[in-house]
Amino acid sequence: MKNLVPPAAAELLWRPQSGVSMLKRLQQGWERLEGKNSSPMQHYAWAEAFAETFWPLGIVLVVQVGPDREPSALAAFVRPPATAGALEALGARQLFEPTDFLYESEDALAALAQALRAQGEALDLPRIPADSPVVGALCRAYRGRGLVRVAKTDGYPVLELDAGWQEPEARLTASRRSDFRRARRRAERFGTPAFEMRVPTREDLPSLLQEAWRVEAAGWKGEAGSALACDRVRGGFFRRFAYAAARRGVLRLAYMRIGGRAVAVQLAVESAGRLWLLKIGHDEHYAACSPGQQLMLYVAGEGARRGLTAIEFLGEEEAWTRQWTPTVRACVALRVYPWTRKGVSTLADNALRYAASRGKRLTSMA
Repeated sequence: MKNLVPPAAAELLWRPQSGVSMLKRLQQGWERLEGKNSSPMQHYAWAEAFAETFWPLGIVLVVQVGPDREPSALAAFVRPPATAGALEALGARQLFEPTDFLYESEDALAALAQALRAQGEALDLPRIPADSPVVGALCRAYRGRGLVRVAKTDGYPVLELDAGWQEPEARLTASRRSDFRRARRRAERFGTPAFEMRVPTREDLPSLLQEAWRVEAAGWKGEAGSALACDRVRGGFFRRFAYAAARRGVLRLAYMRIGGRAVAVQLAVESAGRLWLLKIGHDEHYAACSPGQQLMLYVAGEGARRGLTAIEFLGEEEAWTRQWTPTVRACVALRVYPWTRKGVSTLADNALRYAASRGKRLTSMA
């Protein structure tokens, strides 16, 4: 068995000048550990893009088991600038996607949980799959040595694919097939509809991303100012991540075009035999054609024909996702308070904040 004694945690001060170069010393081992069974949020590329984008948020603590080039487990957190406060799972609050730890075995995960306990600091994992072994590992590691609070939080939809989805129209009800035929006829009034799934190269990625950003901003997200083209910080993150994912060959960009013009887009990553939807959008000018729904139908069929096992919608369950799948991957919020000075201080501070917030709500209701 590989030696599971964890080295000291590595604190990386992520700054544009030096931080990313410090992070890169972990790249080889990180990418080896993520292998073929991880989500995009566990990828080294996700962490590097975060480092290059959100560096003002504080110091990042990377705890790993084993040497840099061959770790058996690792977890990345952000320590907020304030002296008090829990270590936050990297990117969970800024990017609103579920996170998890990386590990190659149950023994390695147990060693990682022990290493985290040795740090003596509170942990905050706002969104982690409820069935993740990490939940049990942390509960066991802190039993009698801290408080672990597990609370239900927003899950996300998952469309499980099988051979039947290779002809996706056959999986729809008669009513929905009729809706799609009408939408297709409306689209044909503007021009010839076409669909494509691109695996971008470094050469064509700039123009493809520019097109994707334009389409997303042409909908309600553009009006609300939340589109990637409007949000300099988050837009910068996804652009950086897209380039890194494209270099590894896992980035997927799907388009619906009408008369050659892109009217719907999906930015996704193919990993662990699944397609992970990170961003979607459509041009409101073509809303009567249901371009987003038509593109989803194409992507589901394409994924099934390529042997993918699921589409992970990420985000949150919404009315439109329920038209595709009733399955929701349950998630929990996990907070850990060790019985140390830092842990108890953070617990007391959080309790005071909660009491103050509750007091304000009760006052406003009176």
